[in-house]
Parts: sequence; C-alpha cells; structure tokens
Amino acid sequence: MSLSHKMKLFFFRTGILLLFLFPFLTYAQTSIKTSSWKKNGKKTIKIKNGTTEYEIEYEGDISVNDSDTDITAITRGGFIKISKSSFGSKRRIEISPDGAGRLVKKYYVGSSKQDYDPEGRKWLAEVLPDIVRSTTIAAKQRVDRFYRKGGTSRVLTGIKDLESDYVRAAYFSLLMDKKPASSDMPKIARVAGEEIDSDHYLAQVLAKGQDEFLASNQGSEAFIEASNHLNSDHYQAQVLMLAVNNGKVNDTQLSKMLTASKGLDSDHYLAQVLVGMINERNLNNSNLSTLVKLTENIQSDHYRAQVLSKAMNEGDLSEESLNTVLHSLSEMGSDQYIVQVFMEMSESDLKGKDMAMLTNIISEKMGSDHYRLQSLNRLIKVSDLNSSDYNHLLKAASSIGSDHYLKDFLLQLSKVKRPNETQLVKILELASERIGSDHYLTEILLSLSGNVNSSGSNAKSAYKAAAKNIGSEHYYGRAMKALND
Repeated sequence: MSLSHKMKLFFFRTGILLLFLFPFLTYAQTSIKTSSWKKNGKKTIKIKNGTTEYEIEYEGDISVNDSDTDITAITRGGFIKISKSSFGSKRRIEISPDGAGRLVKKYYVGSSKQDYDPEGRKWLAEVLPDIVRSTTIAAKQRVDRFYRKGGTSRVLTGIKDLESDYVRAAYFSLLMDKKPASSDMPKIARVAGEEIDSDHYLAQVLAKGQDEFLASNQGSEAFIEASNHLNSDHYQAQVLMLAVNNGKVNDTQLSKMLTASKGLDSDHYLAQVLVGMINERNLNNSNLSTLVKLTENIQSDHYRAQVLSKAMNEGDLSEESLNTVLHSLSEMGSDQYIVQVFMEMSESDLKGKDMAMLTNIISEKMGSDHYRLQSLNRLIKVSDLNSSDYNHLLKAASSIGSDHYLKDFLLQLSKVKRPNETQLVKILELASERIGSDHYLTEILLSLSGNVNSSGSNAKSAYKAAAKNIGSEHYYGRAMKALND
C-alpha cells in the first residue's frame, strides 16, 4: 500500500470517527441555559441542556420530600406541570391538589396519558432532583432542611450543587435570613465569591449580608476577598462603597479595602471609591497616605485632580503624603488640573523643601504661561521668599515664554517682598535675558530703579547691563534717567 493511499485511509477513518463523536462532543460543550418569566401569578421556567429541554409551569408553594424525588404538597389553588423533551420524545407530569388537599398526579408520554404508578413516579424521581437544583422551587424548604441537619456548612454544600447563579443567590439570601453565627459569615462570603460567577448576583449577596460580614475582621477580609471576584468595576465599586459607608469598619479593615480598590481599572470608579472614603471616613495618616498613593493608578487628570483636591482638604498631610501628592501631580499632563490641586494646597503645604519640586512641576510639566503665572503667584503669596525660595521661583519663571506674563511675575515678586541686592541682580539678569520687548523691559527697570538706587554697585551694574538690551532710544533714555549714578 502506497504512502499516499495510507494517508487517505487515515483521514477517512479519522473523519468517520469525528462524525460519530460529534454529537457527544457538542453535548459535552453545551452549557445549561435557563430562562423564566411570571404572568398572572403563574411562573414558567425553561431549562435547556444540549438536546434536553425542560419546561416547568407552576403556581403556589411546592414542597418536596427529603430526597428531592417526589412532590409532597402544593398550596391550595396551585399546580405544577413538568415537561421534558429529549431526542424527539416528550414526557409530562401534571400535579395539583383536589378539594381536600390531596395531590392528583397525571403522567403523559407524548400526548398519551399513562398510569402514574409506577412509571410516572419513577420518572418524576429521576427529573425532580435536577429541577430543584436548577430553580428556586422548594428552595426555602430545602434550606430549612439543610440547616436543620447540618447548619451553615450543610447549606453551603447544597449551594455548591446548584446549577445557576440566580438560584445560588436565592439560597444565600435564605441562609442569611436565618441569622447564622458571626463565625459562619467569613465562610459564607468566601463560598459566595467562589461559587457565584455573576457580578450582579454576587454583589446582591454581599450587599444583603454587609452588616454581618463586616462585623468582624475575619468577615471583613472574606467580604473584601469576595469583592475581588467581581469583574465589573461598577459592581466592585458599589460593594466597596457599602463597606466604606458602614460604621463598623475600622482603620485596619479600611486599609484592606484600599488595597482591594487597586483592582479597579476604571478611573471613574476608582475616584468614586477614594473620594467616598475621604468624604465618609476620618482617615488616619497611614490610610490617607495609601489613598494618595493610589491616585497614581488614575490615568485621567480630571479624576486624579478630583481625588487629590479632596485629600488636600483633609488638613495637614504628613510629609510622606505630601510628597506623594507632589509626585502624583508631576505625572499629570493637564495644566488646568495641576493648578486646581495647587489652589487646594494650604500655606504650610507649599513651604520648605517642597518648593523645589513645586517649581519644577511648574517649569517642566506646564505648557501654558497663563497657568504658570497663576501658580507662581500663588507660591509667592504663601512662601517665606528666602534665598532658596527666590532661586526656585526665578528658575521656574525662566520657563515663561511670554514677555507680558514674565514682566507681571517679576513685578509681583518684587512687590510682595523687597528683594535684597543679590535677589535684585538675579531679577535684572532674568529680565535682560528673557524679555525682548523694549516696553516691558523698561517697565521692569523703572519699577526696580528705586531699589537699585539704594543698593550697591552690583545692582547698578546689572541694571545698566539690562538697559543696554533696549533698542529704542526713547525707552533707553527713560530707563537710564531713573538711575542715580
């Protein structure tokens, strides 16, 4: 047999095998789909699992036996119909109470009615366990039974056998209605996080039990751990805000919530949680420092400024927190939002060694002369204007490209605190180097002439050197006339 013929035979056999296995592979990969609706008191549920489909219609409260294999009671006026279709065959059971409360049970194969015993009873025993695990039928009764036999642990074991997040959430709610012991709450939160995939239903469970979960350190940790299973920033932020607003949460637990908020990818929701913490809690220095550090995870300047502005209003920040604020500011690209945070800073926040970083942000990160001038004027008002501050301010001012704005700043600086001769020389040198307008340069020289006339030779030499840069004879004459030499 040739190699080519062997290969053809191999692919032919493989194809036949795949055709044979295809229905089984398809079935194995098909997830269970459940839909339900309620109309006029009657609830309808459809469950599809591969080629098998259940349809359940019922009204009233349904009770089952302890093995979940038989229906034992239905409230007056109620009923249940269970239909199953599989590979073209269909079976159905209809059960309702008679006038005396006894159950009347009817069994159908296709459209033909059959004796309920023994085949109908046997069929119900086969399908009912799947139905109670996939719906909330007899849920309260089952939770009561589990709890009676083995407490919270037994209920949680039963929850793990359920087929949908909606049903699991309903069982968790029924469990918490029983007011479990506080020692059980961490376990409940952990199992909820592990077993419920739906963000909606997991958030629902955590919200309902928040007071009980947050009543202890262990419960809070499990609550936060469960919230980390939420994929949606919307739901995770919602759950974290519940905890933030809960008065039972202490500083240690709040610190762990701050850590959990790192998982929020959305700037909007991260800012919402951080601002909420500032508004609702009295943060200690450690937590405030952690919170400010988290702003570095916010890419949006709008939201970052929103949080930093709120943090600045918290009072005197620790040196560590303030340095973190300045570092976070230095990473922002918007002049408008940098200035917004600047304006929230107190006088004590803008003094000392931080002046170097602040002026560096102004000169290196800002592109707008308007915002540079606004920020520098703010620093002038709150600074001690010692020699070091003067140097930092003048260095930042050298980044101003507009003659008009630079002139305004230098005049403002000299008016707020009379410069000494060394500072006066530096102002004159900066004006000479950076201002090209004869009009503005002359305006500065005239404004400073009184200080220069009462200073030493260094100031006068700097004044003359600056005046030589004036091209207009008229303006040059005015500047030199003001100098007493």
